[in-house]
Amino acid sequence: MQHFSCHNQAGQYADFQRWSRTKNADGTYGFRNWATGRCLDDSHGSGLRTFACHAPEGDFGVFQKFILDSY
Repeated sequence: MQHFSCHNQAGQYADFQRWSRTKNADGTYGFRNWATGRCLDDSHGSGLRTFACHAPEGDFGVFQKFILDSY
């Protein structure tokens, strides 16, 4: 993952900072990047990154499940 300041929402790089959110059957969420089609992934060995998307119920889906909380 890289950190960049926000792009112009109408600019050519805007989709790299947009994410689709999908609610899984267990109440967790998955996030897919609009530009790359890759999913947000937080595996033990690699940390937070984007990676090829996995089925939420599959062996590697656990690394792409996130809980949303509000404070």
